[in-house]
Amino acid sequence: MQLSPVLGLFLLFQLPLLLFQPVDRAVQLIGVFLVG
Repeated sequence: MQLSPVLGLFLLFQLPLLLFQPVDRAVQLIGVFLVG
């Protein structure tokens, strides 16, 4: 399973947000889910 450089960078920047801002991220994901 190969990851593209863009996806790799995306994960590198997203994982810290998931770890340090779980509530804020959850709210954003829920908002996107409800709107989208």
